[in-house]
Amino acid sequence: MAPGGEPALEEGVDYVVERGFVVFTARYLLRRGHCCGSGCRHCPYDAQGRPRPEAVAAIAAAELRRKTKPPAT
Repeated sequence: MAPGGEPALEEGVDYVVERGFVVFTARYLLRRGHCCGSGCRHCPYDAQGRPRPEAVAAIAAAELRRKTKPPAT
């Protein structure tokens, strides 16, 4: 748990590091709950700040795959 009661960020799930920059994933940005207007690469919101249905569906499918993935051997 991060300070303030927020769940800690997980690399590869909530963000990736590309050329030394932290890039938030659509999953994280959707969980955050709003568009910041910065033009984030993986922004799941439309121009009016509403979650894009296709982004929500893709995130839900990825979460299901992640939760049902068998443990690595």
